[in-house]
Amino acid sequence: MSGGARGVSAHLDDMERKADELERLARELALVGTRSLVSQGDLGLGVSVIASPPTWLEVRQNMGEFTVFVGASATRLEATAVALRASVRAYRQAQQISERIIDDALTAVGNIAGHVARGALVLLPSFVISAYLPILAVDLQVNFVRRFLGVEGPDFVLTRALAKNAFDIAQRGIDNLTQKAFTHPEVSRRVIEHVIPGFVGGFAGFPPNIQNLFRTPHSSEQVTTMMVNAGYTVGVFDSSVTVTKVGESRELQTHPTNLSELYASQRSVHAGKDNGQVRVDKVRGADGVERVVVYVPATTDWSVGSGNGTDMQTNLETIAGKDSAMRKVVRQALEDAGVDSATEVMMVGYSQGGIVAMSLADDPGFTAKYNVTTVVTVGSPVSDYRVPDSVEVLSIEHDHDLVPQLDGRKNPDQHNWTTVTTSPHLGNGQQAQDAHSGDVYADAISGIEDDPDVQAFKRKRSEFFAGTVTESHQYEGTRP
Repeated sequence: MSGGARGVSAHLDDMERKADELERLARELALVGTRSLVSQGDLGLGVSVIASPPTWLEVRQNMGEFTVFVGASATRLEATAVALRASVRAYRQAQQISERIIDDALTAVGNIAGHVARGALVLLPSFVISAYLPILAVDLQVNFVRRFLGVEGPDFVLTRALAKNAFDIAQRGIDNLTQKAFTHPEVSRRVIEHVIPGFVGGFAGFPPNIQNLFRTPHSSEQVTTMMVNAGYTVGVFDSSVTVTKVGESRELQTHPTNLSELYASQRSVHAGKDNGQVRVDKVRGADGVERVVVYVPATTDWSVGSGNGTDMQTNLETIAGKDSAMRKVVRQALEDAGVDSATEVMMVGYSQGGIVAMSLADDPGFTAKYNVTTVVTVGSPVSDYRVPDSVEVLSIEHDHDLVPQLDGRKNPDQHNWTTVTTSPHLGNGQQAQDAHSGDVYADAISGIEDDPDVQAFKRKRSEFFAGTVTESHQYEGTRP
């Protein structure tokens, strides 16, 4: 678990609040001390020396001791408050410095690898040709002899065998790399966020110090943005989308009362579909207040240009900060459903759905129009987003799922953002990459319902775990 009420950031915030309280007490004590000092010059007290000098002397002595004690206490409280604030500031600064050092070092490693790869690419064609020419010569001789003797058989036998072996080796390498990436997501996260951007910069010819100085490209988000902009330039990506209403229901239904039911409702908007759908449910609570839950679908098509709104293009565009197809579908769905700026909105998304949901919660234009108070993400890379303190976020991730690591960072440690990390229960025949499976996540979610941090989240947003669905509207997006 990270973030939330028990996270490091929440404890640091508590320390700063305690420092504020100590400063307030110090000011109050200082004021009491000042009044005590002033009262020592009171005229009535001075006259009393005539009536009883011993009593006057004792009173003056006690008042002096009290004033000194109060002043010293105020000073100690103020010093403690300063020390608390300094400790918090030092911790945060040390954390930032250490992250910056690791970032620059790994980016430099990737940069050097990029330079090496660029140089190797220049030499690769001549090496391949020189290595292949003897094989080609043998193939040509075999073809000539076979035809001269009239023997039936395929041409270029050695070339075909070489190509097949090369393909098999590449396929095994990719499968092994994928397996390793899912098995060690922490390492993969560092590679994605630092080494790959460094490699891109090095391959483009930037020296390591220049790339680190200007910090471009210096994150997976920047690399994705470069890819998407290139896609627009060459015409691979089409940003236009048509939003269509595909379903509506006004039949009263029981709204989910726990995370498992909520996740099951989310999965229903994309499971078994070629194109996922956004669903907007209006929920009437026990308090009579109407709230809205938006279910955002996951990826259903891993290609680009298929015409489906829930394809790989939406993933790339959303991560790159573009107005992707599913962002447009969500906005259109809420507008058509008549949701106003006062209605509380919860957004729920798995994988791509979580990315889209968090990108909208981080969009000032969207949150100015819709009152997003809650976001639930499952298996989504969302660490690059920053939401207002008023938005309560729950992120559920598997520790061996690479997908939530694709943005290259851990989720922020914030009091309003709780990340629950669980270990996937993989069955016989399942591989490490199945940690991203919707079924595996469903099993994991059922096992964390009683987790203290999940319970705390549900208490904070209990209004979204009860009530009756009065209306349901479904929309999908398609591209030309």
